[in-house]
Amino acid sequence: LLAALAAAGYATALPVVVARGKPLVFRQWSPGEPTVAAGFGTREPAPESGIVEPNLLLVPLLAFDADGSDWFCHTLCCHRHPKMSTIVS
Repeated sequence: LLAALAAAGYATALPVVVARGKPLVFRQWSPGEPTVAAGFGTREPAPESGIVEPNLLLVPLLAFDADGSDWFCHTLCCHRHPKMSTIVS
């Protein structure tokens, strides 16, 4: 999906964990660009990638945690900007 959006000219980004209890930030990234190792065995865009304010988030249900300390829940509940839409799959 990200590849199709990028090919169609949309800017795409991936989430980055800054610190526990802080909202996620989103760094610009397109399929095929390099990533760096991050926590929990994941990868994220390099720190020099620009931070963007997404207008649309595609969030897997696995990204939510029952104890409320999860990153997406905190980001979506507390730090949304007015133009952001969210699709949970």
